[in-house]
Amino acid sequence: MVGKWKANKRMTGIIAAIAIVLLIGLVAFCNRPYGRTQASDLPIGEAFDSLTSMLPKGSTIVARFPDEERADLYYLNSGVLYCFNGKSKLLEEMPIPGVKNGKIVNAKLSQDENFITLTVREEKLDKLFRLNTTNRNIVDLEQSSAVPDDVKETEEKTSRPAEKKSEVPEITEPLPEAAFADEPTGAGHEVKKEPTEPKKTEPENKPEVITITTN
Repeated sequence: MVGKWKANKRMTGIIAAIAIVLLIGLVAFCNRPYGRTQASDLPIGEAFDSLTSMLPKGSTIVARFPDEERADLYYLNSGVLYCFNGKSKLLEEMPIPGVKNGKIVNAKLSQDENFITLTVREEKLDKLFRLNTTNRNIVDLEQSSAVPDDVKETEEKTSRPAEKKSEVPEITEPLPEAAFADEPTGAGHEVKKEPTEPKKTEPENKPEVITITTN
C-alpha cells in the first residue's frame, strides 16, 4: 500500500514538472516581441527583397535565383561582384582569379541563366571571365581586347581631380587716392614734376651813406 502511494506520488511529480516546463515555454513564446524574427527565418524571396532595399547607391542587380538549388543573388558595386545566399543569409565578395588591381565593368547573364559573363578591366585590357551559377566557379576565357582610346580619356577625366581656381582676394580697406589722376601709370613711368619758379631775392635795406666835403 505504501509502495503504491509512493509510485503515484512520483508520477504526479513528473507530470507536474512536465506541465511547468510546457507552461514556461508557452509563456516565453507568447511574450516574444513581434518583428524580432531573425533574418535566417525569412524565406528566400523576402530575404532578396530585404537586401535589395538596403543596397548602396550605384549597385546593379546582375541575377537572382530564388530556387532552392542555388538561392543566390548577384549584384555589382564599384567594380566588385557580390553574391548573397538566401538560405544562409551570407554575403560574399566574388574575387576574380589572377586579377589583383582590375575591376568588373560589365556582367551579363547568359540566356540559359547558367553562367554570368564578366568583363574585367585590368590596366589597358578588357578580359573575359565566366562564372558558373551552380558551383560559383570563375574561369578565364582567355579572351582580351584593348580598351578604346575614347574610354581611356573618359576614365582619365573622371579620375583626375578638378583643379581649383585661384580666388582673387577681396580688398576691404579703402585704396589711397592717386596723386596725379590725369597721368598714366605703369611700369617704368616717372611722375612728372611741376616746374618751380625761382625764388626772388628781395633787396636788402642798407643805409645810404652821403659824404659831405667842405672847402
